[in-house]
Parts: sequence; C-alpha cells; structure tokens
Amino acid sequence: MKTYIFSDSHFGSLWGGVEENEKVRRFLELTEKIGKVDRFILLGDIFDFWFEYRYVIPRVYFPILSRIAEMAKDREVYYVCGNHDLWVGDFFEDLGVKIVRDELRINFDDFKALFIHGDRIQKTDLGGQLTRFIMGNRVSRFLFSLVHPDLGFAMARFVSRMSRGRSMNKKIKEPVPSAVERILEKGVDLVVMGHIHLPFVKRVKDGLFVSLGDWMWHFTYGEIEGKVFRLMRYPDEILESVTI
Repeated sequence: MKTYIFSDSHFGSLWGGVEENEKVRRFLELTEKIGKVDRFILLGDIFDFWFEYRYVIPRVYFPILSRIAEMAKDREVYYVCGNHDLWVGDFFEDLGVKIVRDELRINFDDFKALFIHGDRIQKTDLGGQLTRFIMGNRVSRFLFSLVHPDLGFAMARFVSRMSRGRSMNKKIKEPVPSAVERILEKGVDLVVMGHIHLPFVKRVKDGLFVSLGDWMWHFTYGEIEGKVFRLMRYPDEILESVTI
C-alpha cells in the first residue's frame, strides 16, 4: 500500500510549463492510474484561488473536484491548506476530505512523518506570510463573500499574476529551513513540504527533508511505500528513491 503526496498545482492560475487543460489532464491521468492507495495528501496551493461561496462552485475546477470526491470514497484524502487555499472549508469535508489547517503528522509502521505546506516556516517568504495573515481571518472572508464570484475570481487572478512574477525571480536562501531541522531533531523522521516549488531531497542528520516541487513546471509528486520515499516526475520517472 502507498501514500501519494501532491502539491502546488495552482489550478486556475494560467501559469506553468503547459496549458491549463494539459495540467488538469495530467492530474486526472495520474490519479486514475495510481489505483488503490492508503492515502492521498494534497499539500496545499492546489488551487491558485479558492473561496467557498454558499451556492456557487467554480466551473473551471469541476474536473478536479470530481476526481477528489471520487478518491475520497475509498481512501483517506487529506487537504493541508496552503497560503493560496486558506478558505477551504465545509465543502471539502462534505466530499469526505479531511481538512488540516496547519500540519499533518502520521505515524507509519516504522517511522514518523510530518507534512506541511511550508509558507509559515520559510523565513524569506514575507509574501506568503502576508497572504496567510490577510486571508486567514473572518473579516476578510465576510467582506469577500459580498463580492460577485466573477469579479472575485478576476481580482484574485490579477493579484496572483502580480505575485507570481515576483516569486519566479526569488532565490531560496535557506534550502532546509532551520525550523525543519528542529522538527527532525524532535523524533520526526520525515518532513515533506511544498510551497517553494523546487523538487529535492536532503538528508538532515538522522532525518529526511523533501521539498515536493510543483505541478506547474516540474510536475513532481511524492510516493511512500514501506520505508521508501520516492520523488517522482510525471508520468512515472523516479528522481530520487531514499530509505527513510
């Protein structure tokens, strides 16, 4: 049995190495072929923008939502919220998805793992922290609920386009955040993080740190089977295979 981890697709952003329709098609193909697994972990920023209107479901996201609902019928599906999808809520719970606001800890048979989006622990990312601060409060949510959905999504796409231009030119000064090192020193064997959009695996003392990459440019994802972590690239290329 396996656990799959997927992050930073930013569906709806219109950014990436392929057209949006192709990005969606690849996700649907991947989730179709993985078959029976124990868990599927969505590690944040799945949608470039998500807001739960009372009566409206974004049309552009419908194929993704349908697949997530289908997967949640017969396996554990977790949604660890990132800084672009803080407004995920009851709708996903109705689909059978378990919502995680901060970090997800899972005790496997032979090791302990922590899954986190990463915007809170990447010190250099003030933009991500600011986004979480603004969007992570009830006042912002209420005010945005008053905006017509078409206008709301247009505003969100405009803001995303501006921030994406800045983030593409940003260099990572701290590949392994000091917070991750402290976590691995406290009995956790594996930390898997999204957010920085760069796929790599690093040994940190007795633990393992994985930066998952993204589903925009790299099309990478994670796979855990037994005590082995594999960093994969679509469709089924193994970039790294490491024993935890």
